[in-house]
Amino acid sequence: MQRSFLMKTSSAIALGLTVMLSLSLNMPQAEAQTQTKTYKGTSGAAAGAAKQGTYGKGACGATGKYSQSMAKGCAATVTGPEGSTATGGRTTGYKKGEGAARASGYEASTDKGNFSGAKTRVYDAQTGAGSRSTSKSADINKDGTSDYSVDGDTAYQKGEGATTTVDTQNKGSATCTSGTGCDKENP
Repeated sequence: MQRSFLMKTSSAIALGLTVMLSLSLNMPQAEAQTQTKTYKGTSGAAAGAAKQGTYGKGACGATGKYSQSMAKGCAATVTGPEGSTATGGRTTGYKKGEGAARASGYEASTDKGNFSGAKTRVYDAQTGAGSRSTSKSADINKDGTSDYSVDGDTAYQKGEGATTTVDTQNKGSATCTSGTGCDKENP
């Protein structure tokens, strides 16, 4: 993927996240409320929104150039009445003719354990190449070590198909390729 696309996308995502972060940090903590800000120009727009309620707060921001490029991001954190907590966020960006990228992640802590996960996707429109990466983990004993985990990686080439590799902590790994099937290894 071209470095310029990633740099421009990162800058746009950073702008959107800055808008949403400033909105959420400027909100008073006393009661449930929503705050939004919008800017519209001749070639693009930017918007941000933040919401706070009894159990948490979240914010989103987006910016874009009409029919050409876009970046957006959201983040939230909540605490339940029994003390469970969760935090998550996602970002997305694209530029017409160059490609797209998306990333997300979460962490949660409950009486049933601690859980986390992340996902990234990148597509280069100029070469037709793409990739996806995922990761999930669970610590059900709450002792700081992972009891179950899954990691997956996919590489894609337009017109040629994809290869996916999945690694699990307890059930082995597998690699699958378009048109040729899967190979599995048990632990």
